[in-house]
Amino acid sequence: MEIIIFCVVALSFFISFFSPRIVLLVSIAVFPFYKILGTFSISEAEISIFDGLIMVLFIATLMKLPIMLKRVKIIRLDFVMVFWVIINLFSFLFYRDDLIYGLNIFRNFVAIPTALYFLIRFYVTDIKTMNWLLWVIIISTSIMSVMGCVEFLHTHLRISSTLDAGHAGSVVMTIGMFSGVYLFARESRIRIRSVLLLSIFLNFVGVVLGLGRIMIPAIIVLPFVILFIKKSSPSMLPLFMAFFLLAGFAAPLKVKIYDEGIKAFQKQQRQGIDPRQIDRVTDMGQTKAALGVRTLPYYKSIDFIVERPILGYGYSIHKYLKEHKGFPLAHSHNVGLDILLRTGFIGFIYFVCLMLVFTRYVSDQTSLSGKSSDSSMIFISLVFIILANSFANSMPNLAICCGFWLSIALAVTAKTILSDK
Repeated sequence: MEIIIFCVVALSFFISFFSPRIVLLVSIAVFPFYKILGTFSISEAEISIFDGLIMVLFIATLMKLPIMLKRVKIIRLDFVMVFWVIINLFSFLFYRDDLIYGLNIFRNFVAIPTALYFLIRFYVTDIKTMNWLLWVIIISTSIMSVMGCVEFLHTHLRISSTLDAGHAGSVVMTIGMFSGVYLFARESRIRIRSVLLLSIFLNFVGVVLGLGRIMIPAIIVLPFVILFIKKSSPSMLPLFMAFFLLAGFAAPLKVKIYDEGIKAFQKQQRQGIDPRQIDRVTDMGQTKAALGVRTLPYYKSIDFIVERPILGYGYSIHKYLKEHKGFPLAHSHNVGLDILLRTGFIGFIYFVCLMLVFTRYVSDQTSLSGKSSDSSMIFISLVFIILANSFANSMPNLAICCGFWLSIALAVTAKTILSDK
């Protein structure tokens, strides 16, 4: 299988020069399944077919960058994204305590997700290609959801999905659901709308069976909040983003170690209780354990941030914390704390500014008609939902990081295409 994946990725490099959109669509199609399709190794790095395709397509795109820049409408956010990569690259190169581990985290958190953003910006430049991309997302995530439902019927546990992680699966299926909503809002044919409704339902069921304590309420509440702001005063959306980010990032600062929750977590481990049980949302013992396992990394992360607040510790810090400081997982359970630990306040403040630049761009509805304006808000809501999830669960793997930047790319691309229409 390793040889097959390697050959597919190598062949895709040559195809990228002639049919780059095909390679991009194929990479999006395999995205929900990259965990089960296997990997191949280069040195100590494990590369899946998804990140392999993204890497070769991005390299091929860089080789013809002058031509691409003439074809694409470059916006301020694109420049801001470039400097986001540079800041994180500096953090990775400056602190090389464990080079291979840091490289893998940098690749998953920054390199592949931001490459995906730029590839969508370069190659999805018209409504037809945008629709193709969304249909690929819808079909692949619907298949993923069906597989998750079958898994639930057999195990009666929270679905891990094809991505082997409940939160990752929920994020990807939420993207599929909102892609369906976007096309549904712009489609008039009854048969197509019926298919889209089915896909939306399948993905929603998959998200519900993911039993996310944050994802489900966020999906229900945040789109209405965004729509209300859009109807009343779209210019207030960047201000809401600033408040939203600061509230989500500041929440752990006042948290003390929840001893009762940690004891519940330890008891859960001793008794061999699977945290994926169906009562994980309603059972108070499991809720206490979930809170306890979060307060410990919150508390210890803040201690370390205070010691080196400006530049952070680089991309190997979480391995050190897990091995030497009792972290239950290799992340801080809050994306803000993760960014602060890796890149310090420089990276943290820059990320907040990046999100404000993004929100300001997509919230400017002056060039859009009423229907186009409403549909463009769908992907903005999606970005807020994934951010809400990251406040309690961070972005610990490739699937969630790519899902986040894919959502930003979809929001930006939808706004740009509809503005140019």
